[in-house]
Amino acid sequence: MAYWIQTIKKQAPLLLSIGIWGSMSFLLVSLAAYNQPSITDDFCFGWMGQKYGVVHGAYFYYMGWSGRYA
Repeated sequence: MAYWIQTIKKQAPLLLSIGIWGSMSFLLVSLAAYNQPSITDDFCFGWMGQKYGVVHGAYFYYMGWSGRYA
């Protein structure tokens, strides 16, 4: 009986970490299912790309983005 308790104690951190990673993965996948791109992001990115070029426009667009959704 003591052998089984030792085995369970050795495997507990592994099982706990697998459970935590699994729950995080499930939550991220479920959130991604409801995330929809915004037309304003595409329009603003296109405008910045037209004004500054694709590489510099992407740099300015993402460095100046406040993180808010329109």
